[in-house]
Amino acid sequence: MGFSFCLAVFISLLLGALIAVFISKWLNSSVHYISSLCAGALAGVLFLELIPHSFGEYNYVTVLLGILIGFPLIYSFDFSVHCFLNKKIKDSKLAFYFLLLAITLHNVPSGVALGNHADISGHLSHIIILHHIPEGMSLMLIAYTAFIKTRKVIASFAFLSVSLFGVVSFGLQFPITNNHLVEVLLGFSISTFGYVIFIELLLPALKVGSKSLHFISVLFGIFIIQVVLFIG
Repeated sequence: MGFSFCLAVFISLLLGALIAVFISKWLNSSVHYISSLCAGALAGVLFLELIPHSFGEYNYVTVLLGILIGFPLIYSFDFSVHCFLNKKIKDSKLAFYFLLLAITLHNVPSGVALGNHADISGHLSHIIILHHIPEGMSLMLIAYTAFIKTRKVIASFAFLSVSLFGVVSFGLQFPITNNHLVEVLLGFSISTFGYVIFIELLLPALKVGSKSLHFISVLFGIFIIQVVLFIG
């Protein structure tokens, strides 16, 4: 069952990546508009899935605390990386790794909940598997703009699949009754998503091209995620 769960998550991420490749080839547009599309897709994941789930299922005060802690930490880390590496890593590549971190943190409460309920084949596991489709799509879109090699994207998908199963296994072995740590991690994940959307993707993209087309690209990205979540 462990292997099948990892494989299902990995396939969902790959499916999202294939959708992203199709959209990128179909649009055949400037990389800056693809960045706006990616920002819209991430905004869809954030505002249609992550925030409603976090504030609906957990204590919103602790989640807000995680957001307040997370944003300055991410900003400080980003600033330090740029200073020490002297811009050798592109902002879009940093956005990819920040998003990978955000998804990993977001998977912690979901995986712990799944492990605590020991419901690998139930409804919750299906939701977790399906919601990796838009996340795979978002990662692939950022990888496209950052010219990240395909094997690194696939390796990141494998990492997400295995790390999620590791969290589920941890939840099975050590059930967590105190939700405060989980809530802070969710808040940190939200702040990381927001930082990637606005600071790493959208603001740099808006400096080039038509703002109207960027706005349309963002709306189209949100619409795509809405469709994916509706089908899922």
